[in-house]
Amino acid sequence: MKLSRSIVMCALMAAGMFAMSNARVIAQELVQNGGFELNGGAGISSLTNWNIVNYGTGTKWYAQTGNNSPISNTFGVPPPGGSFAAMSDQLNGVPGTTILYQDFAVPLNVSSAAVSFDRWIDNDYFPSDGPAFFNPGTLDYSVQDNNQQARFDIVTTSADLLSLAGGDVLFNLYFTQGFDQTTQGYDTYVNDMTGFLQSHAGETLRIRLAEVNNVCDNQGCYGLRFGADNVSFTYEQQAAVPEPSMLILMTGGIGVGAVWIRRRRRG
Repeated sequence: MKLSRSIVMCALMAAGMFAMSNARVIAQELVQNGGFELNGGAGISSLTNWNIVNYGTGTKWYAQTGNNSPISNTFGVPPPGGSFAAMSDQLNGVPGTTILYQDFAVPLNVSSAAVSFDRWIDNDYFPSDGPAFFNPGTLDYSVQDNNQQARFDIVTTSADLLSLAGGDVLFNLYFTQGFDQTTQGYDTYVNDMTGFLQSHAGETLRIRLAEVNNVCDNQGCYGLRFGADNVSFTYEQQAAVPEPSMLILMTGGIGVGAVWIRRRRRG
């Protein structure tokens, strides 16, 4: 059997390409519908792939579009990406808690990972002095008055949805602080999550966005709106072991090269 140089070179190149493809880094997304473009319609409390749990009769998460908030019709800003964002809202500041969450499986062999999202805040409570936001250590609006906050956490799936306990909240991505500005346009947040995913490889975790509004005085109750968009949790993964089919093709290519070299030497 006589093999041409071109055939041998093609075989060796194929083996090399398969070896390189095995080392290729593959970027993937953990969050489904992080842009909230899939939903039940503008002003509807339904966001595809996301779970919404409400406490009290006040606030809920909605699909928001245009320049105004979905229920109170408060002037805001349009979604920063696409046509829709997720936004909590309530009429007349009626107290309540609303939770938006999605579970995800942590992959193995993560080489890099990052979370990014856009956040918008509009608080009706703006005292002349003193804090405008309050975090009493719980997301339960009914525990005490003066609970006005928004958060974005990674939590365990076994945790109570209202829990802020250290063992339940694995990573906080954002939370309002007492003297934050009461109205904040969309800002982009980015967090490196490489070490976090590596330390939780193989687990199922939960993304939780929470908003609580319960500040009332003799003038009435004060609403809080929390907007989120472009929620993304990407990771890159290095394949640890070549697929069996890849090994066969690599071995075959190397074998063809070996045969050609042996015959060439004999000739």
